[in-house]
Amino acid sequence: MMMTEKQWSRTVEQSERVHAPAKANEGSLDVRMMLRDVRHCQLRTLTLCARAEKYREMAMQATGRMDALRVGGTERRSKVETYILELWDVHNELQQEISRLMKKSREAEALIRTLEDDRYRAVLELRYLCAMTWEELAAKLHFTVRWAHKLHKEAMELLAQM
Repeated sequence: MMMTEKQWSRTVEQSERVHAPAKANEGSLDVRMMLRDVRHCQLRTLTLCARAEKYREMAMQATGRMDALRVGGTERRSKVETYILELWDVHNELQQEISRLMKKSREAEALIRTLEDDRYRAVLELRYLCAMTWEELAAKLHFTVRWAHKLHKEAMELLAQM
């Protein structure tokens, strides 16, 4: 089941409310929101890729071949034309989201590079730039999940002070 734009926005807003610290200073909140936005862009890009693949499969099922598209003179669209147009729209949306993701990732990467401790940089890069779960991140760095959370918290506090 695919999410609509409205559902996606609601999910992002709920996630931000749930994960936002209760007593954070303004700098800390800005850093968290910036890094979280990178992660949300990555998830949005994955969602769009899945939608594009769905429309590609539907077009293939309707005709058997993507190159068999023939635009007729009638106003009514064939199933293939409809799927191809949907795929085109998703492709354009995906290109915009990728551009946005690249810009935000570059900003986040520059911010993360300001940290001197390699452990802090590794935790933030894997979490926000590589979109890893806490379990994946901890396994990759040979940390416990709890230690990864602790390093993350310390790194975010340092970034907030900068």
